[in-house]
Amino acid sequence: MKKYTIFVISLLFLLPLSVSAFSIKTGSNINVNDQEKFDENLYLIGGTINLNNILKKDLFIISGNSNVSGEFAEDIQAIIGQLFLSGKLEGDTRLIGGDINIDADTQKDLFVVGGKVNISPNPVLNGSDIVTGKPTK
Repeated sequence: MKKYTIFVISLLFLLPLSVSAFSIKTGSNINVNDQEKFDENLYLIGGTINLNNILKKDLFIISGNSNVSGEFAEDIQAIIGQLFLSGKLEGDTRLIGGDINIDADTQKDLFVVGGKVNISPNPVLNGSDIVTGKPTK
């Protein structure tokens, strides 16, 4: 059963990589500001990621520590240690991590699995929401 679960989760995150054009950035420290434009899916894999941008395609993150803000027209998928997510999320959002903090308006589904999960008191959540984790104080 455990192998099946790992396979399904891997497929969920890696299938978009095989069927779409994409940009990929890797490194121990990745900084993406609003001056950089991406016309395809963006994949970020690194130790520390700072992203402040407007993206029209999917965003995929694997990171130890991420600060992500901006406007996102498509899906966000992340496997992270610590995440601070803010802005406007128009697509589905799937997050798996240790410490997840969300201060964002969502238009579609929000799926979060984390050790600690904190959602700001005043978000606009318009889709179906599944959140599991220990709430932070």
